[in-house]
Amino acid sequence: MQSFETVYEEHEKLINQVMFHLKIYRNFDEFYQLGRIALWEAMVKFNPAKSSFEPFAFMMIKFKMLKEMSQLNHISQYESVLDETQFQLTLDVQHATKDEFNEIEWLSTLPKEEKILLKLVYFEDKTNRDIAKLFGCTEEAIKKRRQRLIKKLQRNLTFEKRG
Repeated sequence: MQSFETVYEEHEKLINQVMFHLKIYRNFDEFYQLGRIALWEAMVKFNPAKSSFEPFAFMMIKFKMLKEMSQLNHISQYESVLDETQFQLTLDVQHATKDEFNEIEWLSTLPKEEKILLKLVYFEDKTNRDIAKLFGCTEEAIKKRRQRLIKKLQRNLTFEKRG
């Protein structure tokens, strides 16, 4: 059995190929290290009787990176839900009714369309599908708008707390 350093030097290009194939451009160093770990696992698990090493290692690296990307995506969606919950709690703390909604200072900076979206989501409990029909766009577009709006409001709330 070869040492890992030797295997790494010979097959380092596989890690770069997988990263290029999966279009990984963020967290590059983390995924590169993950690729090295997957290459080591491939070296340990490889059975020469079944296949050649390069395709086996390529698939091991690829699936390890895909699994990590999936987990990061799941975490990001979970954080988005937490952000929405935090925003909802902020509105509850301020005891904002529909009439008071227009009087909240930081909401006056929002464009009319974003105010409408905010009302539909948090005061009228409309689903993304319902809102998409009202706005004449896709559910995915509404989901993205909500995420951008929440980030914008978080910045405003953070600025308000500091100021």
